[in-house]
Amino acid sequence: MGIEGLIELGETNRAREWISRALALEPDDPTVQYNVACGLTKLGEVEWALDLLEHSLRNAPPEMISWVKHDADLDSLRNHPRYQEILELIEQT
Repeated sequence: MGIEGLIELGETNRAREWISRALALEPDDPTVQYNVACGLTKLGEVEWALDLLEHSLRNAPPEMISWVKHDADLDSLRNHPRYQEILELIEQT
């Protein structure tokens, strides 16, 4: 079971363990970082999620830019100033 399933079941401690394992196994994988950022958003860890999101986009595949703009998992970040800055950086590249 992935992070989102654990969160939906209310298993937030297990979700946090999943996050730790995922980042330990693949610390530089932009897709892992992106997925963890989505989960962190649902856990209310906004700053950490934004940190990972910003970091993931440095080496992201092109399709990830569309994910950032349209993924409903990130809806709660859309009005955050840092999210807006991240979008501006994406559009400049």
